[in-house]
Amino acid sequence: HPMIQDIGFEADVLYHRMGYVGIVHFAGAGGNFQDSAIDVKGNSWDFPLMAKYRLGRAVRPYVAGGGVVRYLGPVRGRGEQTIGSLITGTSSKSPLDTTEPSELRKRFYPGLTTACGIELGAGRVRVLPEFRYTRWTANISGPGGLLRFTPNQAEFVVGVLF
Repeated sequence: HPMIQDIGFEADVLYHRMGYVGIVHFAGAGGNFQDSAIDVKGNSWDFPLMAKYRLGRAVRPYVAGGGVVRYLGPVRGRGEQTIGSLITGTSSKSPLDTTEPSELRKRFYPGLTTACGIELGAGRVRVLPEFRYTRWTANISGPGGLLRFTPNQAEFVVGVLF
């Protein structure tokens, strides 16, 4: 019997919890300094749109590829900032609490993604174990920046189609 093939499109939403701790020390002229420590927690949402090529009937291997956009938010950063002088030996502390951390001024990041997997089942419910590779084409900060995510991302995901 001939191998059944089909081409389709897939749109997904993938959720990741994200977070980081930032510690910055700045020493200025005249012995002035500023120390900041912030713990940022938030959500990362990936929205891939891929073309998908399937083979077979009951067990259907497939390959897919397309674009993806990552959205970071909402986020919240909490911490403490200390401003002082080494000369006078004085300092003052103030709390930090923000939904707009300075490292996250940009919230959308594009990338390219490819996937391969197997679609199992032929009824109303199908299970799709998949290996997915994403190459992010933009990042949070430039080289040497305080916050970056890796430009290459490999994941094993399992989808349920019903």
